[in-house]
Amino acid sequence: GKSVSLPEGFNFSTKLGNDSAIHNYQVITALGDANSVTMTDLQGIRAGPGNNYALGANIDAAATAAWNDGEGFEPINNFDGRLEGLGHTISNLTINRPDNDKSGLFSELSVAIEGSNAGMVSNLSLANANVRGKNYVGILAGRNVGGSIIDSRVGGIVNGSDYVGGMVGQSASGSTIVASHSTATVNGRFYTGGLVGLNRGGISDSSASGNVTGTDNVGGLVGYNYSAVSNSNASGNITGVRNVGGLLGYNYGANTTNNHASGIVNGTQNVGGLVGQNRAGGISQSHATGTVSGTSQVGGLVGYLSEGGECGECASDVSESYASGNVTASGNFAGGLVGGVENPQAVRNSHYNIDAVTINGAHRVTRGGLFNAQYQDWIVDKSLNIADYNGTLVPNDGHYDINSVQGIKELLGFADDSDNNFRLSGNIDLGGSPGLHVPYLAASTFDGAGFTISNLVVNEPKQDYIGLFGITGSGTTIQNLAITNAAVTGHSKVGVLAGFNRAVVSGVTARGTVSGTDRVGGWIGENHAANVSESGAIV
Repeated sequence: GKSVSLPEGFNFSTKLGNDSAIHNYQVITALGDANSVTMTDLQGIRAGPGNNYALGANIDAAATAAWNDGEGFEPINNFDGRLEGLGHTISNLTINRPDNDKSGLFSELSVAIEGSNAGMVSNLSLANANVRGKNYVGILAGRNVGGSIIDSRVGGIVNGSDYVGGMVGQSASGSTIVASHSTATVNGRFYTGGLVGLNRGGISDSSASGNVTGTDNVGGLVGYNYSAVSNSNASGNITGVRNVGGLLGYNYGANTTNNHASGIVNGTQNVGGLVGQNRAGGISQSHATGTVSGTSQVGGLVGYLSEGGECGECASDVSESYASGNVTASGNFAGGLVGGVENPQAVRNSHYNIDAVTINGAHRVTRGGLFNAQYQDWIVDKSLNIADYNGTLVPNDGHYDINSVQGIKELLGFADDSDNNFRLSGNIDLGGSPGLHVPYLAASTFDGAGFTISNLVVNEPKQDYIGLFGITGSGTTIQNLAITNAAVTGHSKVGVLAGFNRAVVSGVTARGTVSGTDRVGGWIGENHAANVSESGAIV
């Protein structure tokens, strides 16, 4: 936006509405020197951190590179006043304090001791900054402790150890960051993010586009997140080891909405295009488009969906979201949408395109996958209408009849809806569609009606929950079905009918070969159903 130029002096004020207080500002136009305590220039703000300031002009801070024996600008401590940038830029700021915590233009944006004020920065840019610290490092602030950052931008290079962000190292509870952006390249160790290293405050309408490198809890926008993030995005490439995400490295107990990430993500464990690990948090109306690679629990959207924690029975939830990047995992548990999932019910109305996304170089069926035509139908408004599939899911007396391979493929879009009842109306030979199976069945009924599914082939030695149905829901009934000449290979929880079963099962037979490393059964890998009868396997 446009900048407002003003002369130096106590000559600027603001008032919001008719009844709010008038805020008077000291206008500053100069950098000052390394020892300044004037309260009339940038470095001199440190002598009056509770006052209000406005930038009347752009400030070139290149001279700070030589200050304090190379340590550069001295961060302004415990700022609980206001800094209104008026659209101006502070350029070439240097802070080189690798042994010091809380490094940034401000060491802390904080709440005043009496609680009447909180630090606020608005409409300010910092360009080509070079900030180095130990812990709690960011170009604008090392820590944001109850302050507000509005419509501000930072760019440059940030280096630190823990709690390192492009704009803020740590943003505490009660803090807000709104309509703010970072283009900074960020390098840290733990809790490293393109905008914020560790976040407990609110973030909305914000972005980060710089590359981010760290070890654990590394994200394109936030390294470790505890609070709401909405309408935000990250586009930088992200490199880390554990809990590495294009937007959030680790999301714990927070609801996030309408966010996206597009950068390339590389890590080792819990690596996701949007979120590395989501624990007891919500992800809705979000997407990721970057390629994702790692060793284990690697997903196009989320690396690992986990449950519980300090909030007790809190559950993870992913809804109305999608991923479109290719996924590579050298170890176990890779998925086009999610790599690992503790609770299959955590994924709702969220998908990837099986025909467009490759997983370890091939087009594979994993949780949330839809084949192209159905995916293109869904992506328009994030919904599917089963009535549009009445050629292959044929309505008949309260059931949807299936008698073709295409019907099994289109079942993927509706298999998790407990209101649906499915029934075979003919034998189905899956020999021409290796890998085709249903990762999660929560429909009310799947009735084989005495028909046979033959030549089921699923070869996923690095995946858990493998069978005709990977996981079945506790409210589901499976009955009157024969499965013949099956060849099923998985890692753990592997069976011809189901890898992990909670459904009522009766009148089902399974013939074929099954292999895996743990909890492998000819019929069911791991059974948690109270009622399984008149069924069995010959392998």
